[in-house]
Amino acid sequence: MTLFSNTTIYCGLRVYAKESLGRVVRGRDAFPGEVPFYAILTKPVFYDWFKYNKYGGESILNRWVLTAAHCMFNDFGTL
Repeated sequence: MTLFSNTTIYCGLRVYAKESLGRVVRGRDAFPGEVPFYAILTKPVFYDWFKYNKYGGESILNRWVLTAAHCMFNDFGTL
């Protein structure tokens, strides 16, 4: 595993892949000034109400957040 690479990354600028992986289905190009918003999802840890699990997500439209499936399960493995 390489910790550092020769790729320069600037804050606020997207790094473009050299070739598309073809994984986006029915997507569209973003318009200038249109940026995705990142969300932080928190939920209390069942055994300690002062601790919170933190998860991330991406906003979709104005009412939905896309996150990983494991973020929605509680400590007992159910939704």
